[in-house]
This record gives sequence, structure tokens and C-alpha cells, in this order.
Amino acid sequence: YYGDTGETAATEDSPAGEGFVADLASDWEGATAAAEDGARVVRLRTTPVLSRRGGLLGRLRPLYRLGLGGPIGDGQQFFSWISLADAVSAIRHALDTPEISGPVNLSAPQQVRYGDFSDQLARRLHRRSLLRVPAGVARAVGGELAEELILVSSRVEPEVLTDSGFVFAHPILPAALEYVHGK
Repeated sequence: YYGDTGETAATEDSPAGEGFVADLASDWEGATAAAEDGARVVRLRTTPVLSRRGGLLGRLRPLYRLGLGGPIGDGQQFFSWISLADAVSAIRHALDTPEISGPVNLSAPQQVRYGDFSDQLARRLHRRSLLRVPAGVARAVGGELAEELILVSSRVEPEVLTDSGFVFAHPILPAALEYVHGK
């Protein structure tokens, strides 16, 4: 929804970003406007969900286990994430909290630089994060989606969740990676 936020943190009050993905998310949210007539509507804005199966880690884990994982681009872009357990709990919290309506960022309170994410994931898998994927290669392979989903700086803060008293089980990346990969 927010596009490239650079160094600026995006909260639920931040404006929509630019590009195909941000436009698509805005259109999806716009389609829910009719439901607001007489009903409470919660619009979930999710960041990548870290889980034991599939998703982002399902694609990255094999590369890292082969020693082929590493930062994408310069690695300085912010990376927002949430554990699957926290995402499910946050959705339940939003459903059970009548005061919550409108946009809700499903994101852990700690955002990290992508290079740090890569290093921590590699360390968790007992590997090194040595190989850097140049931005040009990511663009050549992933096109517009690589530009808008991988190479952007996404610093998303869960202000509505934290302000409503939600407690994260995995607020920091090491805790989430331990949950995902075990001890």
C-alpha cells in the first residue's frame, strides 16, 4: 500500500504510495467503502508473513541452505515483516476489538534493513550471507514487481495494533526466526 517509504515510517495514517502494487492495494481498499454503510470495516495491510511453510521464507530457505542467499540490491532498504502467529493473533485482535476500524498494518514493531534480515536468516540456518544480488539482476528477473516489492524500502509500523494494546509474541526478528526454524 505504501510503496517506497525510504527512511520514513509509514503508519495507517500515511498516504498510499505510487506504482502498480500501491494502486492495486488502494483499489482493493476502495472497493470496501460500500461495506462501511452500517458495518465496521477493518482493512488489513500486511507485510511479508514469516512462517514455517511457504511464503517468502519458503522461497528463500533453499537458496540460503545452498549458501546462495544474501542481500538484494544494496541491502539498506527497510524490510517490514510479521510472524504467522502474530498475523493470526492480530487479525483475531482486530475482530475482537470494536474500537478498531479502517486500516490496520500487520507488521512487527521492529523493521530491519534487508541486509540485516539476510544476515540473521543466514545465521539462523547456519550459513553465511555472502552473495549480494545486484539490483539490476533483481529487476531483470522480477521486473516491475521486483522494483515495487523487493528493492523498495518498506518501513511499516503497526500503530493501530500497538495503540489498542496488542502484544506481539515475536516483536523482533530473532524471536520470529527462532519461532519459524525452532531452536
